[in-house]
Amino acid sequence: MATTHSAYRERVHNALGRWPELAWLNRFLQTPKPSTVRDETIAQILDLHDTHFTTSGEEASATSLSQALDVEQTGRLRIVLISHGDSWDVDRDIVDVVCSKYSLDPRFVAKHFDYPWIRYEGNCPPDLFKAIERVDDDSYTNKYTWDLGGEMQIAPRALKNRDLYRADHNTLFDELGRLLALQREIEIFLLKFDQNGIEQSDWPIPIQRQLSGLIDDVKNLLSFYRAEDASSASDYLGDLIQAQVDDAKEAKRTSAKLGLLSQLAYIFLPLQVTVSALGMNLKAFGTGNVELQSFFVILMVIATLSFVPMLSPLLSKLPGKRISDIRDIKRYSPRLAFLFGWFCLCHGSFTNQQAMGLRHKV
Repeated sequence: MATTHSAYRERVHNALGRWPELAWLNRFLQTPKPSTVRDETIAQILDLHDTHFTTSGEEASATSLSQALDVEQTGRLRIVLISHGDSWDVDRDIVDVVCSKYSLDPRFVAKHFDYPWIRYEGNCPPDLFKAIERVDDDSYTNKYTWDLGGEMQIAPRALKNRDLYRADHNTLFDELGRLLALQREIEIFLLKFDQNGIEQSDWPIPIQRQLSGLIDDVKNLLSFYRAEDASSASDYLGDLIQAQVDDAKEAKRTSAKLGLLSQLAYIFLPLQVTVSALGMNLKAFGTGNVELQSFFVILMVIATLSFVPMLSPLLSKLPGKRISDIRDIKRYSPRLAFLFGWFCLCHGSFTNQQAMGLRHKV
């Protein structure tokens, strides 16, 4: 269908691969309204000020509506009202202009045009019934999906699993603030409007009645959001507490590992010092007070003693004893370090001092 207003239709068509449930909306937008039906689609832009409003008048064409939307907003709140007859008979170009201007989610638009009842309209093609039913299978319900005077639906938990819109714990709170601001602005305007004594008959279309109905629906939506917000906050706090518990468990495991390393330091630090001193004397074993054979014997004895604390839990029958218990090893560590130190210092003080540069050969 050739049209100068087709940006939103192209967006819906391109989204079919990801969301097949938009098939009926694609067909709806691509199919012209019946030529035999009188055009009843009227759009009107309201800029609400403190005590008055400005309006673009009745816009019956998409071109004039697009031009009116491009005019800079002068009031504190802008409301776009679209009135039409049957959903199937709405002007597709006007829908395209409004949806493109405000970048409305296609799945919101799919649920907006009375889709549960559009199948009963006389102009709706029968072969479209199945596609309309698929909209009900969509687990996604947009946070803005609600009809004036209709049933409201929302599924915040389902939103978390979709990639188009990701909800978090602030989402419902933010929407409550926006809805309260919207309700307050409309109520203030209607109150001042009534005080000024402007007759409703002076309105091009029954805007006052529609704004009053909008307030009622906003109040209903607010109560629904508050209930969902309490549920969402409870779920979020539960997840937060669980995350903190997991972090505490991980920190406890990390501290246990650090404690294990600190206990092992009782063994490795003395060994490092004594073995370093021993290494400085390896080249002079033949000239020291201890023969090489005696060195290996003492080394085997020390190595055997170092395994005694490790083997003791295996020989013990106490039920609470474990090989990983480092306290037994820590108790033997000073003795082991003393044996190494005694060996290094006694096998040749002259050699030790010479190796450490404390005495020079003449």
